Amino acid sequence: MLTFLMTIIASGLGAYFSTYLKEKGKNLATKEDIGELTRIVEEIKNEHAKELELLKSRHQLRMAALDKLLQAHQEAFALWRRLYRGVHSDEIAEIVKECEKWWNDNCLYLEPEAFSDAYWAASIRKQV
Repeated sequence: MLTFLMTIIASGLGAYFSTYLKEKGKNLATKEDIGELTRIVEEIKNEHAKELELLKSRHQLRMAALDKLLQAHQEAFALWRRLYRGVHSDEIAEIVKECEKWWNDNCLYLEPEAFSDAYWAASIRKQV
């Protein structure tokens, strides 16, 4: 009877340890998987954070360029009006010089012929 009892206890302990070791193995595998998944998630987060910063920088540059573009168009319009009003006056040469200087400083912000043609025509008009 003692042998039978020992066999039952040994079987019970064997089954318990077998189940215990299987669970431990699963837990260890899960820990390894979680570690790898966490690393991947952190890499993706870092990559997205870098992309977001790049997009913010681009947006800021675009907004600064837009502000400069609007300012250049407004200044060009004001100079054009001055040029238009002064086309028959003695000041036209001075206005054309001012327009030429402004064009040299701001030509990147306007269509090539939009402004330069106007002051060039005004300078010719006075000579005629």
